[in-house]
Amino acid sequence: MASNSQSDENGQLATTTDTSATEPDPNGPTGLIYRAVYGFGYYLSFGIMFPTLLVVRAIPLDNALGHGLCDGTLAAKDSSAAAHASMRRGAEAVSNKVSDMYAGVARKVQERVEVVQDSLAERRHRKQIAAAPTAVS
Repeated sequence: MASNSQSDENGQLATTTDTSATEPDPNGPTGLIYRAVYGFGYYLSFGIMFPTLLVVRAIPLDNALGHGLCDGTLAAKDSSAAAHASMRRGAEAVSNKVSDMYAGVARKVQERVEVVQDSLAERRHRKQIAAAPTAVS
């Protein structure tokens, strides 16, 4: 981020910051994808919520139907929060299990590598012993 300091008429320093280097190009590929996904989400939610709210606003809520709609909405909110929390717990459990499996596999691979390295070192040592001149006494 570039910063320029200049004095104004009163002698005070005014700092301007150039943010063009850190901001993504709105016409670039990531800006275009972001705008497309945002637009899709916006118009999808607007297309669902606007007609729904028009119908709900037309219904008088100070009666049994209105109370049922309010209670059902709150129950759906609680259920979706509980479902989200259980999905998060499930994802964390799967992640932990995969992590443990990976650690076990990595440990087994490391043990096998060490066995192969030991056998190669033993072969080199035997070759060195066989190649060494024998001492004549």
